[in-house]
Amino acid sequence: MITLYRLLTGKDNSDFCYKVILVLSKGWKLFGDPQYSYDSQSSEMRCA
Repeated sequence: MITLYRLLTGKDNSDFCYKVILVLSKGWKLFGDPQYSYDSQSSEMRCA
């Protein structure tokens, strides 16, 4: 059986949280710890 992985990324805001909730409601499962990084070009935190 093949295991599929999907990487979600985006600004650290409510839109990103909604994106995660949406894929969880479609049957995807979380794997690993969340990651955060500062994007110096846009001066924003990014999530993965």
